[in-house]
Amino acid sequence: MLIAEGVWLLGGLIIVAFILAIFAEALIMLFFKLNKFGKCLVDSLMANIGSLLLGFLLFLIFNKSEFDVSEFTEFGFLYFIVSIFEAWIVKLLNTHARWGRILAASFVMNLLSFGTAYLLWISGVTI
Repeated sequence: MLIAEGVWLLGGLIIVAFILAIFAEALIMLFFKLNKFGKCLVDSLMANIGSLLLGFLLFLIFNKSEFDVSEFTEFGFLYFIVSIFEAWIVKLLNTHARWGRILAASFVMNLLSFGTAYLLWISGVTI
C-alpha cells in the first residue's frame, strides 16, 4: 500500500509541476507581448503538450530509460531542441507574431523550466 501512495504522490507532483510550468511560461509570453493572458495560457498548454510528446519520442529514439543530467551536453541538447520545437508550435498558433520575439520567449520560457529542473536534480531531489 505504501508503494501505491508514493506513485499517487509522484503523479500529483508531476501534474502540479506541469500546471505551474504552463502558468509560468504563459506569464513569460505575456511579458514578451505575444498575446493576451488567456491566449498565452492556451499557447503555453499546447507548446508544453507538444514538448512532452517530443520528449517521449526522443527518449524512444535514444533508447534511454533514464536521463543523465550530469551529462550536461544531453541536457543542453534537449533544452535547445525543445526550445526550437515550442517556438515552432507557438508560431503556428500566432502567425502574426515575429519569429525573433517568439524564439526569444521560447528560450527564456525553457530556461526557467530546465533551470528549475536542473537545480532540483543536482540538489538531490530524486523521483
